[in-house]
Formats: sequence, structure tokens, C-alpha cells
Amino acid sequence: MNPRALRRLQLVAVGALAVCAALLCWKGVSWALRPGLFLWADEIGNLSWLVDTPYRAILHVLPQHVYNDRPAGQALERILYELFGFDYRRQLACFLCFHFANCLLAFLLFRRLGVGLPISLAGAGLFGSLCTTAITATYIGASFDVLCTFFLLGSILTGLGKSWRCWYASAFLFLLALRSKEFAIVIPAILTALLLLRAGKASWRRMGAILGKRLWLHYSILAIFGVRYLSFVPHMRDSVSPQNPYYLDAGLGTVLKSLAHYTALIFTLEDRGSVTFLFLLGLTLVFAYAVIVRRAWMVLFGLVAYVLTLLPVAMLPNIRQPLYVYGPQIFLILAICLSLESLAAALPIPETRRWAVSACVAVALLAGAYAIRTSAYFGFRAAFCLNIRGTCARTAQDAAAQLSGIGTGAHLYITSGNSTPWLMIPGPCDYLKLLRHDRTISCVIMQPEKDLLEPYGRDPGGLGGKYFLDYREDGSLQIRFSARRF
Repeated sequence: MNPRALRRLQLVAVGALAVCAALLCWKGVSWALRPGLFLWADEIGNLSWLVDTPYRAILHVLPQHVYNDRPAGQALERILYELFGFDYRRQLACFLCFHFANCLLAFLLFRRLGVGLPISLAGAGLFGSLCTTAITATYIGASFDVLCTFFLLGSILTGLGKSWRCWYASAFLFLLALRSKEFAIVIPAILTALLLLRAGKASWRRMGAILGKRLWLHYSILAIFGVRYLSFVPHMRDSVSPQNPYYLDAGLGTVLKSLAHYTALIFTLEDRGSVTFLFLLGLTLVFAYAVIVRRAWMVLFGLVAYVLTLLPVAMLPNIRQPLYVYGPQIFLILAICLSLESLAAALPIPETRRWAVSACVAVALLAGAYAIRTSAYFGFRAAFCLNIRGTCARTAQDAAAQLSGIGTGAHLYITSGNSTPWLMIPGPCDYLKLLRHDRTISCVIMQPEKDLLEPYGRDPGGLGGKYFLDYREDGSLQIRFSARRF
């Protein structure tokens, strides 16, 4: 085949791969854009204090406490609420812009670090197809994870630039990432490793000069925030018990167990026993071959970056969430893509055919991504989210219709039997307080009916009256008793 025809064939193949990757990224989250869904969990709970907090109190530079002090994500949630109210669909449409930007930035990072075009496209498609990605990208309460990943990738890419403007932009993005979620504190370490790898066989003095010139501002931010976080440690030790979900255990056993769990979770294998073990073993052997035999040091970098970005949550033995791996899994996918490139380069074939091998590898990766996207596991997780959001929508509809007349300081008693009143749990009943712009509403939920009827009978009722409501499994609400003061 002549070079011109080969070039045309390659362009067609790349175009087809790009379309497939884009479709997978879209299909991975588009299921959540259907009408009739509603906010739930932290999407309501976070708003309970954000709407009454001035932006100047939200957007502070230095952290005030060690956990959940994340002004960038909090500001985004408030802005989306002020723009669209409780309209989850429109909020999500804007929120997904950051997610799709992350898909693009992941592709650019793969290309920048030596992954070929076909496999880079497939890697981005794989990222967009994972269940962990879908759960995070469709949950506005995960604004911290999505925004932090956006700024983290931007900081790494600009940090590899050649001008001082890029390096300063990288430092600014590092600061934004750090104020989105705490795991971004490892960005200087990631950039240091990357720059050292790219420096090759330069002298130590030369490497030190490169790092100092490019990363001095990153190190300064790291030092300031590091000291600030360390100042919170004594209080955290005294106030967080071993039973607390956010209790930290830096033991090697806890960290390794968490890393194994999250790695299996990314590929929907966390509960598969021996299958999980064989998968992790195979992945380890592939990485070992790429690093030890092929000397593909960028594979090692990908693995180190994956561990570093997961390390803060890997030390939490009492809580492990799919949201936590949204950003870190990009580096694991990078390591996989680089390993596949290394394996393809080891084949004893002419250079002209190596591109075709890479294209075939990319097709196989996309096929794996499609298998994950269409799996029963993915479908079950999506159906769970859709069911809860649909239930919350029904609750919101009934609450708006039946409780529109309640006055200031109303007392609500909601019996739900064995059902979970998803929309009412935050607060409790933060949704009603936001809906009525009334912080004085009191709400009692999640108790046996007999334990609600007695206090309801004794309750003289607030100025807005008292209401006893039945909550059903489909999310519907019905007022059983009510009494008003006149």
C-alpha cells in the first residue's frame, strides 16, 4: 500500500476510534439526563448551609479544618442551585461539562506522556465507560472529585509546558485543585517525578535547577498547606474515634487492602473472589514486564501517581466509596495504556505494521469498555440511582402540593415503615426547609410509627401547625393528621 493510501486509512481508523470513544463517554452518563429525576443525599445536604453562607465565607484560601473544607466544589454547587433551583437535569447538563473536559484532558495527558493516538483514544473511552466514572459524574454531590480532577489534570499538563506562564498557571491550578479536594496535595510529587523522568540523564545539578525553576511556587503552596493541615492533626486524633467513618489508619495492611479493593472496583470485580485475584495478578505481571523487561518507566510513574492520589482515602478503613477513584483511576488507565504500547513495541514486526497492531489493541480496549458499559453490574448501579432519584422526584412533587400551606415553624412527623425516605434524610428534611425558606421547620423521621404518634399527640404544634404524614415506598406522601393554631 502506498504511503498516501496508508495515511488515508489511518485517518479513517482514527476517526472511527474517536467516534466510538466519544459515544462511550456519552453513553456512560447520558442515562442520568432523562426527565423525572431529582436531587438526593449530599446534593440536598450540602445546600442546607451553602445557600445562607456568603461567598466570601465560602471562598477562603487557607483551610479552616482538615476534612471537607473544599470551597471550589461548594461554590459550584451553590451556583448551580442559584441558576437552576432543584432542576437536577439542567444542573447535571452543566456539571457534565467538567466531566467531558476531564475525558479530553485524560486523552491529552496520555498523548503527552507517550501513548499512541489509537490507544489514547481508547483509554479515554475506557475512562468514560467505567461504572465508577458514571456514578461520580452524575452525582452533583461529587463536585469536589470532578473539579479536583479537572484542575489536577490541567496543572500537570501546563506544568510540562516550556514557558514561565505555563508554570505559574500550573501552580494556580494546583491551588484550585487543592481547594477542591485534599488529595491534590500530591501534585508537586507527581510533577517532580515527571520532570525527572523527562530530564533523562541530566546531572543532579541540572535536575535541581529544572525543578526549582518550574516548581518553586508549587513547593511553596505545598509547604503552606502542609503546615496548615498538620496543625489540625492533634485535634483530629482527639475527636475522631476508631469507629468514625473518617478515622485514619496509615498501616500498610489497611492501605494495601484499600488499593486492592479500589483497583477491583474500577473494573467491577470487587466481589468476585478468585476472579479478582487472578485479574490483579495478571495486571501486576503485565506492569512488571513493562517496567523490568521493557524499561518503560512511565508505566511505573502511572502506578505511583495512582497510588499517591488514592493514598489519602486508602487510609480510611471504615468507608470506601466509588467516588474516590474518579480521578486516580486515570493514572491506572495510563499505566495500562503505556504497558500495552510497550507490549506492541516488543513484537518482531516491521514498523509499518506496528500502527495496525496499536489500532487493534485500541479496538480491544474499546470492546472491553463497551462490555463494562453494557454489563449487568453497570445496569444495576444505574437502575439503583435512577430508582432513588425517581422516588425523590415523587416525594418532592407531593411535598410541594400538600405542604405548600404550612406556616413558619411547622412540626412534621413522617412515618415510613420499612421504606427509606431518601429525600427527607438530609437534615432531616433539609429539602422542605430549602423549599419553604424556613429553617424553623422541625422534622422527625425514621422511627417506628408508635414512637411518632405519642410525641405528635403531646406536641402543641409550632406556629405553622403540626403534621403527621405517611411515606410510601414509591416516594409518595400523604397527610394523615394535621392541626393548626389559630
